[in-house]
Amino acid sequence: LRQSGNLNEDTISELSSGIMENIDKRAAEKAYYYFSDLKIVGTSTTSIEIYRDEMMQIADEYGQSGLGDELLAIAGAIDEKNPDKLNGLPGGIYSYRKILNEILAAEVPENLAANHLVMANACRNIVESLGLAEKIFSDPVAGLVEVTRYRNATNSFIAAVGRVEVYYANRDKINESETASQNQ
Repeated sequence: LRQSGNLNEDTISELSSGIMENIDKRAAEKAYYYFSDLKIVGTSTTSIEIYRDEMMQIADEYGQSGLGDELLAIAGAIDEKNPDKLNGLPGGIYSYRKILNEILAAEVPENLAANHLVMANACRNIVESLGLAEKIFSDPVAGLVEVTRYRNATNSFIAAVGRVEVYYANRDKINESETASQNQ
């Protein structure tokens, strides 16, 4: 482009936009699991409480393990131009795989199945994107795609967990209100 005299701000802007659109398309989360892959159960009080307990157990087990800090490790590796800084990613990948297996093994109340499915697919996307993030040094565009997919999947996972938390918070408020009414 420089030799032909076509390298100008407009061309650079178009190229940048095209690259970012391509990255966004390639970084879209993939659907690996469907409702048929989940163990969907009824919405009895018991099944809803068992599900809550299982999800809380997963959160307690992995909540303080540093999951989610992978992006910091990737950024540090890039800043220092040191691929060895990515050596900690396999531990995170292992933990996410364990979480994924526990998510897929859980019995899910029907009214929470959509959010549970998002969590399962997001977790799988996180596993795959972290496994490919090391490409950032050999193929920067492919690596950037995977880092973007990691970010997208992490955001999806957090949003789904948030919706489940809101469901339980609202459910608890209704139960408290009913209990108060019965006591009067």
